[in-house]
Amino acid sequence: MQIVNLLNKSIQKLREEGVMSLLKEGFVFVKQCVLRWHITARTSYNRHRHKSKYPKRDELLHVNPRKIDYLITPNFRQQLDEDATHLLGGDWDIREINKEIMLSSWREHAGDRIVVPVENYGLLKSARAHFTEGRPWEETEIYTWLVNNTELWEGSRYESQKRIDESLRQFDELYKSIEERGYLSQRESYKKSEQKQLESESTPELEEVVVNIGRDGRLIFEDGRHRFTAAYVLGVEEIPVRVLVRHQKWQKIREEVNDVDSIEKLSTKARRARGHPDLKSIRINSSME
Repeated sequence: MQIVNLLNKSIQKLREEGVMSLLKEGFVFVKQCVLRWHITARTSYNRHRHKSKYPKRDELLHVNPRKIDYLITPNFRQQLDEDATHLLGGDWDIREINKEIMLSSWREHAGDRIVVPVENYGLLKSARAHFTEGRPWEETEIYTWLVNNTELWEGSRYESQKRIDESLRQFDELYKSIEERGYLSQRESYKKSEQKQLESESTPELEEVVVNIGRDGRLIFEDGRHRFTAAYVLGVEEIPVRVLVRHQKWQKIREEVNDVDSIEKLSTKARRARGHPDLKSIRINSSME
């Protein structure tokens, strides 16, 4: 079925935009497939190499959302198993560009992966205007941009003005819920909702806000845009997050902290990182306390 849909879309694009446009999009598609294969192979290798030290997929960190200073785009979800956790090298965590990103999706930015300051996040800026200044969604930058770019969001919650309105209504409900009752983890939310428990077969921890961690421990937003944005605007002090990708150099610091038996044996970099939320679950020898 997916092959048939892909073929139909290709024929439609060829008719509407011509052969060059089709070839360009085809090149991007093939590039993504090759990269996905490479990352999958690398992840399998890392799991074998690190064995018990490989991070658990459902392990949660507890962080202040305002300590998440960057977002990544396009995010990793289109190329990785999003229900796993991965170790990747490269410069994906330091390719920083100061530009505005509305939703941090591959549909919006399909080029090389970059990190952008979260203050340039269009959804966050519009949410502030809506929730703290009382501006209607229809008068915000994100609303105008979504309505003018519905063709980018075919098959998603933003594919039409009607669905955009519904999505933002649900965002309002989420914000109000967090404001009135506090921020609940997905597991806590499931316990309060029998319907959710019946409908979901997944592990609740896998549905938390998702971040990536760069080589120096930098927290980089990946996914869960409504929950993250609501918590950020409300000034929630701590939320649970799940890590999708860790930089391989950061994993070396995690392993160093795990392996040593005294603070004196830690490198300067590892000592500076000891207060990082991603190191709190790692066993620390009692002599290091």
